[in-house]
Amino acid sequence: PLSSTQPTIRWVMAALSPGLPVGALIVEDRHVQPCVSKLKKLGWLKAGISVTPYVRRDGEEGAAKLRAIHVSQDGAMALQAFSKSLDGRRDERCTDERCTAVPDVIATLLENGSASWECGLRVRS
Repeated sequence: PLSSTQPTIRWVMAALSPGLPVGALIVEDRHVQPCVSKLKKLGWLKAGISVTPYVRRDGEEGAAKLRAIHVSQDGAMALQAFSKSLDGRRDERCTDERCTAVPDVIATLLENGSASWECGLRVRS
């Protein structure tokens, strides 16, 4: 997993994208606890307020309440890489080091469309 003990990877990744990596994992209420638990174990859960209500940009309300789980910079880099790897191919899993760091429960939710990654989403934005 990416961690603060691997500053080279973290700084190279940060240099490749403008600004600090931020974002949130968007999940239904029922998936919040398992995701938060895994993110916390990896040190990827954002300090302070980490779970907030989420309303789709189009304002469309679904049957289930959605939550945004805000992650740390390391988590954002890994989830962004994993999310990009899904574009156009949902049948094979990314083997990049950043992608393999994503916990299976979260990878599965992203792969089957039960969760989504919202790059750049900040708390209270």
